[in-house]
Amino acid sequence: MTAVVDHVVLATSEVDITAAELEQATGVATDVGGHHVGLGTCNRLVSFDDGRYLEIIGPDPTQPTPASPRPFGIDTIRSTHSARVATICVRPVSLEVAIDAAARVGITYGAPQATSRQSPSGLLAWRLSFPSDDGGGAIPFLIDWGDTPHPSRTVTGGLRLERLQICHPDNRSIADLFAAIGLDVDVAYGDARCCATFAGPVGEFTPGG
Repeated sequence: MTAVVDHVVLATSEVDITAAELEQATGVATDVGGHHVGLGTCNRLVSFDDGRYLEIIGPDPTQPTPASPRPFGIDTIRSTHSARVATICVRPVSLEVAIDAAARVGITYGAPQATSRQSPSGLLAWRLSFPSDDGGGAIPFLIDWGDTPHPSRTVTGGLRLERLQICHPDNRSIADLFAAIGLDVDVAYGDARCCATFAGPVGEFTPGG
């Protein structure tokens, strides 16, 4: 079984401001993604041109404050200076097979959830599975796009994922998870976090760096 990084999640308090900071630093613009109705979030996207993409996600000013906390710890981010790589999303060959494989190494994922949103290119529909404990962002969530065209093929490109590092104090357990689901990403020992550097024609952008 083989799994790949589907996208990197950059959580922020102001989607448009973080997108502008990324563009100023790298020379690469992002596209409007859409609204996650009921979650109180919206996003902007940009492709890495290799089947992966960056999602900048934060509060949606067009929606009321949701009853439940927004995902990825967004409500704890007080300024764009605190924008952070919250986690990565992984695309396995099969959600169900990956969930079973994770369970065998002691990592529990929830049942797949169907969701969708409208985008400028049309309706996007996908299925997600989240870990019961995301390990401070080191344990990724899983996605299956089904028949929906992958966003990396429909949004502006030109950005590069120059560096991706995942750290966790129990890095061996996370490495066991990655091996079980077929993900080729190294896990370093350290405080639980995800770090990334994005590059474009005029420079680099490291959130929190």
